[in-house]
Amino acid sequence: MYRDHINTADQALVHLAFHCCLKDGELQEEELDLIATSFVAKGVNRNLNLKEEMQVYQSYHKNIKDESTYLIFLIRAIEPKYKLALFAFCADIVYRNNRVSFGEEMLLNKLAGLLYINEVESVAVQRLINEMYQVEKQNAF
Repeated sequence: MYRDHINTADQALVHLAFHCCLKDGELQEEELDLIATSFVAKGVNRNLNLKEEMQVYQSYHKNIKDESTYLIFLIRAIEPKYKLALFAFCADIVYRNNRVSFGEEMLLNKLAGLLYINEVESVAVQRLINEMYQVEKQNAF
């Protein structure tokens, strides 16, 4: 199913981002803005059309039977050299709307495990991202 639609590391990264965005069942404007900005800043394939990729993701995401298998597939396709950075990217998306659902928390825990990120590192990354959003929100350190 999803294996038929994801052929490049950039596509896998985009689909992982969408998966993080929609884990709580809602696509927030802030999350989509963050994804678009991040992809431009990180030089993700400019030939990808995010709207088209979103439609592709939506065509199969309800049929994902085993989330861990799906995440393993995406991570293998991405082949991350900087696993903490990939984890932080996902956590950044999850924390963007200042609410973390139970499902999102479980997703981050799965990602950390699959990326071999220990609990101390995972908590530190998530805490840092949360604090950065608080700084933005309150306009003060």
